[in-house]
Parts: sequence; structure tokens; C-alpha cells
Amino acid sequence: MAKIVFVYLEEPYFIFHSIGLAIELAKRKENEVSILFNSRNERDLREFLPINHSIKLTRVTPPWIVALPLYIEIKLNYRKSIFKKYKEVLAQQDVFISSLYNDLIIREVIAPKKIAMVYTAHGPANRQYCFNDIVKQFDFFFCASKKEAEIRREMGQVKANNHCVGGYLKLDVAQPKKLNVFHDDREVVLYNPHWDKKLSSFFKYGFDILDFFKDHPTMNLIFAPHALLTKRNLLLRLRLKRYEKYANIHMDFGSNRSHDFSYVKAANIYLGDVSSQALEFCLLEPRRCIFIDVNQNKSSRYISWGLGDVYANDFNMASALNQLDASYDNAYKAKQKCIVEDVFTIPKEKTSTETFADELSLFIASNS
Repeated sequence: MAKIVFVYLEEPYFIFHSIGLAIELAKRKENEVSILFNSRNERDLREFLPINHSIKLTRVTPPWIVALPLYIEIKLNYRKSIFKKYKEVLAQQDVFISSLYNDLIIREVIAPKKIAMVYTAHGPANRQYCFNDIVKQFDFFFCASKKEAEIRREMGQVKANNHCVGGYLKLDVAQPKKLNVFHDDREVVLYNPHWDKKLSSFFKYGFDILDFFKDHPTMNLIFAPHALLTKRNLLLRLRLKRYEKYANIHMDFGSNRSHDFSYVKAANIYLGDVSSQALEFCLLEPRRCIFIDVNQNKSSRYISWGLGDVYANDFNMASALNQLDASYDNAYKAKQKCIVEDVFTIPKEKTSTETFADELSLFIASNS
């Protein structure tokens, strides 16, 4: 029997990228599935799990007594401390399923090759970071599309037996009903800035964008940044809260609606920078997109920037909206379909979860 472990220590949005696989593998008699999780993830994790599941759940606690903010835990090497504390449990596992490069540090705690490392990623491959050669340190990984596998093959990351292609795991578990956030028929813009100051449009344009919608109540705005944007800056969150009083502005600093496709279904227009959420937005339905590049239009680095107009230092919310319809119809409507097909190879006969579970089972059997 293969012993397989999943670990959820980061923000809850990571759960979406592998929990379906954990549930599917646990249904199969040849597997014993365990999940290690912390208090940050407990509520969301338990909401996903079916009532009669057979997964072994272990709630982990760090060496320190009081709960600390995530950004402080990162500085304290929280992940490695957890792995050391629960070394005995982890050492009994055959396979570790990960959505994060950082999980490779388990090999500093447990002897190298003692446990097989499997990588699922935590979003579609969109930028250079996603194609980092560090993925070669995993024993097996999932590709969302044939195109991704081709790129990795050209980069020397793919071997005949170290990967499989099967679509997007998140698509199988994130299936909310369409959310009517504003209860009217006005157009809805979803603004989803990244958290990294070097990449994010928020630090240069964020308050200008919010002020634009404050002053133009005939359009609605969902402000749903990457969860880490305000987690790392509580003073910023306090400054942002003043926009909550406007009826046409909906603020969300990291609830599951930001992660489960609720907002990408509710919006008509996507506004962002480097996040792969734009690819999820167009996967569900081709629609208009606007991108802001704070690094002088280095657009070749981001697959998602092929979905809509990209603005650098010349970004202006009013101007971008004024030319949006024409540019979408003329340049992006057909192009979006091609890009989505390149990024996601969705299986026709099985779900992505079933496809990956089958391929992973074959990998485990061949290495046991």
C-alpha cells in the first residue's frame, strides 16, 4: 500500500490545487492518504472533505506558542521547523504531493530519495517562475497542457516518465454558482493585483483605480488582490477599508470567493498585472482583459498578456475602458481561445483529477 501525504501550511488557496487529488487517491484501496495542516487551513480543508472519507488528518503546531502572521513565519523558516517536528510521520510516507517549490526542503530533513516528491503547482504556468529548473528536483509533476509539456521538454525538464498531461485540478473542485455581488446589471470589473512590489500594479496605480470607480458609480468594481498583498501590510489594509462604504466597490482581502472562481464568474472585465488568474478568467469564458506592466512592457514573459491590451507607464483607467471593446473584438476574441487551449488540455473522457490519479498510480507502481 502506498502512503501518500499532502501538506497545507500556506494560505488556504493552495488547497484548491490538490485537495481533489487527495480525495480521489483515498478512494482507491491501494493508497493510504494523510494530510498535515495547520490552524490557518483547518476550516477550509474540512469543508472540502466528504463526510465518510478515509484520509488521516494531523493538525500540526509550530515550535512557538502563539500564532504568528504568515510573513513572520516565513522569516523564521516555519516550513522546515514543521517538517523537523513531524519528521517521524513524514518519514513513513512514500509520496509527498506538493504545490510549492519550497517543499523540497523536506529532503534536508528526510534522507534524499527517501520520499518521492510530486509537484502539482498552484496555478497555470504563466511566467518564468513557473518554468524554473527547480521542478527537475521533483520526481513527478503534472502539466496542465500539452503546450506546457512541450515548453518543459525544450528546457530539458521533461523526461518520458516524470510527468503527465491532464488539465487543471482546480477546475474540478472550484464550481461555485454565479455570484451576483452588486444585484444590478452594470458591468463588473475584477481588479486582481499581485502582491510582489516589483510586479504589482497596485503600488503605482491601485488607489487611482479605486478612486476612479468611487467617482464613477455607473460601473462596479470587485477589488480582490492576491491574498498576500494585505497580509504583509496591515496598515495598507486599513487605508483600503475606506472604500468599503461605496456601493459599487466590493472589497475582498482573501476569502475563498477570491480563489473558487466566484469573482471570475461574476465579472465582465478582468484588470490585473502578472497573475495567472487571468487565464482562469478566460478558461471559464472568453472576456475582455486589461493588463498593467510596471516593468516597461516586458510582455513576452507572461502568457496571460496575450489576452488583452497591456499598458506600461501610459495606463489610465478611463482610456483603457474606452478602447476596450474595439481592441477585444479586433485583436483578442479569437486569440483568447487559442491561448486557453494552449494553457489547458482538459480531458474529455475523465476529469483532470481522475486522469492525474491514474497517471500517478502508474508512477507509484513502477517505482515501488
